[in-house]
Amino acid sequence: MIHIQKHLDLLGKKVEDKVTGFTGVVASICFDLYGCIQASINPGMDKDGKLQDQFWFDINRLKVLSPESV
Repeated sequence: MIHIQKHLDLLGKKVEDKVTGFTGVVASICFDLYGCIQASINPGMDKDGKLQDQFWFDINRLKVLSPESV
């Protein structure tokens, strides 16, 4: 059984993808029909104040960088 609350607790946490090194804040969690659980990672704004693209990552690839939500 999936522990949904454990995954939802990632919302707002700063994380890093272990494979690509992409970092940002977990903005959304997705539970799909086939059991994949993914998180949308928001990297924030660039130096010009433009919002950067968000990407989806499997939660097993994520390393939490801060225990507190932003």
